[in-house]
Amino acid sequence: MAWNQIVALNNEKRLIQNTLATNKLASSYCFVGREGIGKDAFAIELAKTANCYHPRIMSEISVDGTQYESINACDSCKSCKMAINLSHPNIQYIFAYPAKTNLNDEMYSIISEQISQKARNIYHKIIIPKAHEIQIDTIRAIKKSVSLSNDRGRQFVIISGGERLNTAASNAFLKTLEEPPQDTTIIITTSNKDKLLNTIESRCQMMYFSSLPLQAIAEYIEERYHRSESDSKLFAALSQGSITNAVDMLNNNMNSLRTQIVDILRIALKKNVYRLELSDAISNKSLAEDVKMDKKQFNKLLLNLLVIWLRDVMEISMVGSDANIINTDQKDRMIKFNIGYPDANYCDAINYVEEAIHKIDANTDPQITLITLFIHLRNVFHNVGY
Repeated sequence: MAWNQIVALNNEKRLIQNTLATNKLASSYCFVGREGIGKDAFAIELAKTANCYHPRIMSEISVDGTQYESINACDSCKSCKMAINLSHPNIQYIFAYPAKTNLNDEMYSIISEQISQKARNIYHKIIIPKAHEIQIDTIRAIKKSVSLSNDRGRQFVIISGGERLNTAASNAFLKTLEEPPQDTTIIITTSNKDKLLNTIESRCQMMYFSSLPLQAIAEYIEERYHRSESDSKLFAALSQGSITNAVDMLNNNMNSLRTQIVDILRIALKKNVYRLELSDAISNKSLAEDVKMDKKQFNKLLLNLLVIWLRDVMEISMVGSDANIINTDQKDRMIKFNIGYPDANYCDAINYVEEAIHKIDANTDPQITLITLFIHLRNVFHNVGY
């Protein structure tokens, strides 16, 4: 792995590379940002680069004309190879573990395989059964380890998912954060800063990571997973700026789901006798077959697909171009839809769908929410007043 294998995050890379190259690395950081954007990968690359035997330092010019020092690991020395395999003695990568009572040979095998997958794919999300917290025993082991002398390189402790530190572990960690051993950097990554103790947050240098550009995610999906350009754009549009979110959806047939939700819209827009058919279509349990998510997430996914589709139709309607649409394979269908409803207020339609998503998120009855939504959409597209 190298800095250029981490998708986007160019400002963050420039900042931390310059900090490392000029020997101004802090003793503790908190990397904050959406899940699945590469915070852990960033931390691991920083640790690898800091411990590289033959780093390459160069003066570079950013797009705004600012000069900065970049530093890259060689990726070929013994230290780099150990870091790439997540087996470097100077780099402790910490995540939630099951309680001791759940640790057995099978569980250790699962943990080992998850670490191997993370080493092979920097965006792999580690999932271990019954692992809900980072516990005090883990923190005690860290404190003991970092207190030992280190002859070469810099020690790094990377705590992935810092919001999972339980109260006892958090309190036990405060002293280490406040006075870490010499040549040691502690990095806590989190997608939920509000769950960290204020005393932990105040002891760390905060670094906020931006969500990833959708185009960058689409290119990553297309290149790594060999998906079509159209499919990759759709996964990216649904990802909320997170590669992990996009990858989580790869096993679902988005084209089929999109077709189904648009077909429900067409049923709602029929001139006559639509109510019974609409109710049957919404309650059709076969819609969710083979989809690897709960019903709530599934309903939100369907509606997000509809939002993207309606935005594309609005692009065609208002701009008169299909250059920026996501659903490129649906272009002809969307053009026909726009011709059929030339005076529709697409902003209102999209607002109604987004309101329905919020209601489902708030656990309102999904059947009633969806039926109400499609009646609203019927009124929007048939220009019915209220």
